[in-house]
Amino acid sequence: MTPTDEHRQLAASLHDLLSDTDTAALTRDWAAGEHAAGLALLARLADLGACGLAVPTRFGGLGAGAVELAVVFETLGRHAVPGPLVESFAVVPAVVAALPVAAGLLPRLVAGELATVALPALPVLPPWPPAPGDHVTDGPRQFPALDGAAVDNGEQLAAGTDSRALPGPGHGDPPVFQSTDQGRQFPATNKTPVDNRERPTMAPIPQFPGSGRGDPPVFQSSGGHRQFSSGRPGAVDAGLAPDADVATPLLVIGSTVYTGLVGERSESVDPARRLFALTPGEALGPAGDGFGLGVVCVAARLLGLGHGMLDLACAHVRARRQFGRPVGEFQAVKHQLADVLVALEFARPLVFEAARTLAARDVSAAKVAAADAAYLAARTALQVHGALGYTQEYDLARRLLAVRALREAWGTRSWHRARVLDALTAPASR
Repeated sequence: MTPTDEHRQLAASLHDLLSDTDTAALTRDWAAGEHAAGLALLARLADLGACGLAVPTRFGGLGAGAVELAVVFETLGRHAVPGPLVESFAVVPAVVAALPVAAGLLPRLVAGELATVALPALPVLPPWPPAPGDHVTDGPRQFPALDGAAVDNGEQLAAGTDSRALPGPGHGDPPVFQSTDQGRQFPATNKTPVDNRERPTMAPIPQFPGSGRGDPPVFQSSGGHRQFSSGRPGAVDAGLAPDADVATPLLVIGSTVYTGLVGERSESVDPARRLFALTPGEALGPAGDGFGLGVVCVAARLLGLGHGMLDLACAHVRARRQFGRPVGEFQAVKHQLADVLVALEFARPLVFEAARTLAARDVSAAKVAAADAAYLAARTALQVHGALGYTQEYDLARRLLAVRALREAWGTRSWHRARVLDALTAPASR
């Protein structure tokens, strides 16, 4: 699947609109909780039709498909536009389209208002087939609901009562602690340590009393790692939704949609990704399936972020001179930037094919490829910029953080690799 002329015209119109917007200043304001500029941009996007792209025509939208959404989100990613756009433009319309609430909510989204949603935990998938004799019924239990800086203080926990180490999928890979309890993974996460190929999944063993009455429980990994306080009892069970303080919040539990009651904010590695805990309010009815569409849009957004960072890196190496020449003329720099372009161009067909089919295998393959390509773009752009690249005032810095957040959002890379493997090894695929 490749974009058509109509798709390219849509992307060009959106690019022209965003090029006239200071998205760097808008992102800093959004991270600080100042939404006026961001909401003004949304009104302009609504005039273009982007906000209602996936909304059915009976509610005033365009009734477009996932491919058109991928085109839009690649462009939004290229300009690093903040906000709960995946949730508002794509996921919420899919989740509520068949419910009575849609008649009141979806026309407001078409007009440029925002909605956000916390989806239920992901199905547990073992990261690879267990060895003969192993009895693994549920796979690792992961709670990526506490993303962002939570990884650094240990708030991200994998819940379970019994864990054991399984060999990693390749030489040198760390052991994975496999829980025997039913578990789940929340799509809002963005933390690398939940990728169990990089760090052992942590499982709590029996609680130890805190230092005083009312202290939160302390968890310890069964592998002898550090002890961490969860900070909030029950926090690992909370669904997180981005920007719930400025958008209509919804919460999906099981197969039911609820209005969301906004709780406390959870820090993210990306300051502009403002996550809030939600608890259920009024039940609205059965939820439609928006997860695959959300993953495709996140993958397209990562693809756009990667291209945006490549653009910044190329502009920088043309302008910066060393030994009397632009540094972009040095072969080592050229090769690094060429590797990024190749990775992004290899990921693009996967993203658009996933948008066409929305098959689980295609969606997961696209997410992994786009995340890896964007992360390579981030690392390379930072390397060619040097210390300037992570200066907060410089545009690259906010893009680095956005990639770092979305790389593990909507399912970690290990989870998506496991889903691809599951699809490839299923009897029906042989």
